[in-house]
Amino acid sequence: MVRRYVGQAVVGVGITQYPAGVGITDPAQFSVGLVDVCQNIRMGTALFGKVYRIVTKWYGTANEEAFNDAIIAWKAGTFEGQSVFSAEEPGPTKVVSRPDLQAVRARSRTI
Repeated sequence: MVRRYVGQAVVGVGITQYPAGVGITDPAQFSVGLVDVCQNIRMGTALFGKVYRIVTKWYGTANEEAFNDAIIAWKAGTFEGQSVFSAEEPGPTKVVSRPDLQAVRARSRTI
């Protein structure tokens, strides 16, 4: 099914629902690595990172709203009318770190 729709439609493949056909126009270019669990996770994580950087660049800062919008953009394939899968890599982004979960739990017990 993936080979049939390459270049015609976005088909989510594997655990990460990696959009098959990103950068591929000919079915002969399809890599069976896309359906390998480990490679699918690696590729999907890298592509989500790119989508997150695109959204974060638009927001101007990394924040929870940007992360939530990145998830929506991943599912839709677009953000602000731009295809996130074929968009140019926006470059590095500073990631907002969440407070240590144990520290948060300890503070909530003292309140």
